Amino acid sequence: MNRTGRIVLASALGLGLAGGAWGYGAGKDRGHGPGGHFTGRMHGGPDRILERVVHPCPAACLDTSRSCFEAATSTAMSCVQSSCASDVTAAQTACKPGRTSACQTAMATLRTCASPAPTPPRPPTRPAAPR
Repeated sequence: MNRTGRIVLASALGLGLAGGAWGYGAGKDRGHGPGGHFTGRMHGGPDRILERVVHPCPAACLDTSRSCFEAATSTAMSCVQSSCASDVTAAQTACKPGRTSACQTAMATLRTCASPAPTPPRPPTRPAAPR
């Protein structure tokens, strides 16, 4: 697997973890202010601290997914900026006046550069022979 493929895989895993935490209710507002329970923000009163103490698993899950997502995003941005530097510069220049057709074309070129190479399909596996 090439570097870009690994970055996309790491990003997908991070988003999956964040989605799981969100689905559990970590991102929902349950009357404890904006952002819901386990956001880790100190503002919002002691209820959030108490929720994190009483329910440490969802809090830890959300913290892990957030840090994984942030690391994957940072890695992906670094990869795109280094691998597609000229396309990034061209898109920045083309998009400076706004979202013109030149900007859209430059973004499409950048998107192509940043996309991972397709992985070849796996050969079918045969069931194990009976013993």
